[in-house]
Amino acid sequence: MNCQIKNLKKLDDLLAPAVKEIIIGKDEKAKIIGGDEVLYRYEESYYNQTVLAVDVPDDLDDSDFEKRIKQIEDLEFERTGESLKLDAIALRNKSGDPEKFANCAKKTQIF
Repeated sequence: MNCQIKNLKKLDDLLAPAVKEIIIGKDEKAKIIGGDEVLYRYEESYYNQTVLAVDVPDDLDDSDFEKRIKQIEDLEFERTGESLKLDAIALRNKSGDPEKFANCAKKTQIF
């Protein structure tokens, strides 16, 4: 019995997704990346599409930061006939100040 459990564990590890599933965001804004369980990628498509994000530093003054967030929120472009919007903001702690970073993080929760 113990041997069967070890073999099942090995089989489970072999069939596990190549990339662990990660959830970015929360509630209706949550995006899932990774976790693709397709064994033969040429036979099927990816279930969890790539998240489109833009990097914003936290060292901007408040008005510039809010302006940048609004521009990101409104950004939409077309690629190969598909309308794309950004899914996330990658907030960079360029200031080195934990409090400033936390305040900026609260402002970025538009996504």
